[in-house]
Amino acid sequence: MKTLDVLHLSTSNSGGAGIAARRLNAGLNSVGISSAFVSLPGKSQALQPNEVEVDRSFINLLKSAVLSRIQKELSDKTFFSPLSLSVFEIESLINRLEPSKTIIHIHNWFNFLNLKSIGKLADLGFSLAFTLHDQRLMTGGCHYSLNCNLFKNRCERCPEVPFLLSRLPGIVHARELNYLEAIRQKSILIAPSRWMFQKAMESYHLRDFEIEYIPNFITPDSSEMPKQSLKNNDSRITLGVASENPYSYIKGGEIIRSLENDVDFQTRYRLVFMRGFQDVRDFWESIDVLFVPSICDNSPNVILEAKIRSLPIIASSVGGIADLLFSELDMSIDLGNLTARYLVDIFDKIRANMSNFDARQRSKQKFDQSNSTVLQRHINLYSGIRNRNNMNKLS
Repeated sequence: MKTLDVLHLSTSNSGGAGIAARRLNAGLNSVGISSAFVSLPGKSQALQPNEVEVDRSFINLLKSAVLSRIQKELSDKTFFSPLSLSVFEIESLINRLEPSKTIIHIHNWFNFLNLKSIGKLADLGFSLAFTLHDQRLMTGGCHYSLNCNLFKNRCERCPEVPFLLSRLPGIVHARELNYLEAIRQKSILIAPSRWMFQKAMESYHLRDFEIEYIPNFITPDSSEMPKQSLKNNDSRITLGVASENPYSYIKGGEIIRSLENDVDFQTRYRLVFMRGFQDVRDFWESIDVLFVPSICDNSPNVILEAKIRSLPIIASSVGGIADLLFSELDMSIDLGNLTARYLVDIFDKIRANMSNFDARQRSKQKFDQSNSTVLQRHINLYSGIRNRNNMNKLS
């Protein structure tokens, strides 16, 4: 196996982190950077060149299932994973890769790696990059802290979990601090939104790390573009919901349900869900507007995908979403005013934007200009952290 410059590790090859990692991996290879992506087996995702899946033993599958069940019981609002298995064979890398030349880029690590095993990567001499696809690296368990600011201190007495377990995130937070301190000198953090960058700078765990703001990378690909017209004779505007879990609290499930039960809304609009399509190209071709009613979010891939297609977007202006909206084309939702009447008024306003071809073109041009630099910024970051670590070894 040839020496790699970059190895991307992610729990899954689907979901936001997995998709972002795979696109970055493909982009790096397209410009001559040797790169590979490794994950656990995904949900019917066809593997692309330079992508590998690693299997888990039956025992590890069972342990992962138990931990996943526990995290679902801990919180009904945000994904909560205070504990994580490490099933990736760290030691195998040393026989295949040259640490001084290789960047290990970690994306989603729940039940694939844990911070102790990541520390072993640093001990072996690898340079590390983490993309903060969510807040997990700075908390004692939650992937989005919502209105809680305890991650700025020590996550003590967590208000999100049952009272009898409220000390657990603080214990996890304290233990992980030791691992993070051990890898800090060999690591760099990537925040894909300015919002996540600010959260990392405020956090007790990460404020001393080197942190760079670099958006997620996306490139128009023929396999992702519409293959045929799916528009029907329905005069209603079609709003597309692209989340894998559209009814979850964090993705605005309560808003979705309220609209499905609103007669006035249903007479003029219809909702379609990406998860109902076998081919995502059919989803994108069938919708007029992308609808993202998240309670909290970082840098959703689906907004980037709408941008390359010049689609108008209606989204809650939370987290990193605000930076992605184009005022001439897109509409933001005020989460403090979520009456059905308010939402229908927002949808009515988007009608004019749908036919504003010039605004759609300007929105895409602005996005394309920003996106064109993202790949090179990642390459520069990899070179910088690798050169710095190699210099430190010599000193």
